[in-house]
Amino acid sequence: MRLTVGKQILVACIIIVLAFTGLNIYTFYHIKAIEAGYEGLINRSAPLVFEVKDVNAELQTQAAAVRAYVITGNDGYMAQYNASRERMDKLLTSLEKKLITPEGRQKMSDLKAALHDYHKVPDAAIQARRTEGMAAAIEYLKDGSAKIINAELQIADFVQFLSERMELRKQQNQEVVSHLERTIVILDVAIFVLAFGAVLWLARRISRPLVAVANGAKQIAGGDLQKCEIAYYGQDEIGELVQAFVTMSTNLRQLVGQVARASEQVAAASEELTASAEQSAQAAGQVAETVSDVAAGALRQTEAVNQAVAVVDQMAAAIGHIAANATEVSAKSEETAKAAATGSEAMTEATAQMEVISQAVSQSAQVVQKLGASSKQIGEIVNVISGIASQTNLLALNAAIEAARAGEQGRGFAVVAEEVRKLAEQSQEAAQKIAGIIKEIQAETDTAVQVMGQGTAEVAKGSQLLTATGERFRTIVTLVQSLNQQIQEISAAAEELSASSSEVVSAVGGIKQVADETAAHTQTISTAAEEQSASMQEVASSSQALARMAEELHAAIRNFKL
Repeated sequence: MRLTVGKQILVACIIIVLAFTGLNIYTFYHIKAIEAGYEGLINRSAPLVFEVKDVNAELQTQAAAVRAYVITGNDGYMAQYNASRERMDKLLTSLEKKLITPEGRQKMSDLKAALHDYHKVPDAAIQARRTEGMAAAIEYLKDGSAKIINAELQIADFVQFLSERMELRKQQNQEVVSHLERTIVILDVAIFVLAFGAVLWLARRISRPLVAVANGAKQIAGGDLQKCEIAYYGQDEIGELVQAFVTMSTNLRQLVGQVARASEQVAAASEELTASAEQSAQAAGQVAETVSDVAAGALRQTEAVNQAVAVVDQMAAAIGHIAANATEVSAKSEETAKAAATGSEAMTEATAQMEVISQAVSQSAQVVQKLGASSKQIGEIVNVISGIASQTNLLALNAAIEAARAGEQGRGFAVVAEEVRKLAEQSQEAAQKIAGIIKEIQAETDTAVQVMGQGTAEVAKGSQLLTATGERFRTIVTLVQSLNQQIQEISAAAEELSASSSEVVSAVGGIKQVADETAAHTQTISTAAEEQSASMQEVASSSQALARMAEELHAAIRNFKL
């Protein structure tokens, strides 16, 4: 099976994801178990404790109702007693249904027995109150005090039993949580080690052959084409890359060897061809010299006329180009003049705006200074308030002393004096806070005045710079307008010169036509000899170039190590 690099990375990722998924499932299962344990504590154990305590409350209610009935004989207390008995019976029935352990059922049985013994006492006391009177009923209650104490002890023992069970379950849940925390830490470390190992293995498996290929490429780039072997036995894309690189190196070494041998053969053949071409060129040159002397005069005349035509054409083209450029420069200069005028107007507006900003900054500095003066006045007022609060505090203290001396008659005045003293202290504290805030405002005001002064100075400097810049813009406008006028004059002169050059071109064209007709017959005679000579020279040049190329190719191949 061919396992590609992408599949290898995918397998590693799947393993890591499965590991984390297993960890999450394990954590979720134990968290659910912990949640169930705490739900049992909250929904089952805690209500049991509350119900037992409710039984104790009903017991106390019954005892109080019986004592009240014995003392007063009021049947309303009997109704309270009977209602409490009914509520207690319901609580006991509910508790008995919820208890599932043998220990809990035994505790419940002991509690019911103690309550049954206790209820005999109030029942006998109630009967005695009805038949024998209050004194006999009180004696029954005194004799049964030990039974109510026993019932209370049974309730307390039951509550302690349930509390111990709750504490035991709580400890069990805490142990499960601690075990889960340790297990999660261990599994996290294991998964991290697994992931790091997988990444490291993939990185080394991918990087090692790539580094070997890169080193081989550097070796080839340095001219060393000796046999390159890279050990990699994978069936993935990297294996294909390594195999292709080894094949490329072998083919390149063979190709360079073939080129070297061919370059040696080409060099030898080009030397022989050069020698033959030089001999043929010398013979053709001797033939052409005779014909060339005949055509020399006509050719010189034709060349002179051609040069004159070319010069006149160039002059006409240059004049036309000058005229076009002058027109374009004139248009650009007009745009520049408009832009300079616009910049001058903008600088004037900016200077006026800087004046407005300077006035606004000065007014802001004056307002801040007035604010500082006002804060100083507020500080003085706060000091007066603080002094008044201190005096009020002393007066309240003196009033409290006088009220204490007056005894009961001055108690109400003492309370008023104490409230006045508290109010004076609060006023003094508030005055101190306000004084601190005023000091901060004064400090910030002084800083603002300094900053406003610096801003006014900077605005004045900016206004001066804008004024100077505006003067320079006006100077630029004047210079650009003058330049525009001169460019327009140059453009008009160039257009006139272009019209005159057209007439000169026409005249020189007529002279050239006559010279061409004169030289045509002479050129026809020398054409054959010149063509033969030129052909042989080209052959010689080509053979020499071929020899140089062969030598250069051979020199380049010598840089490789085969």
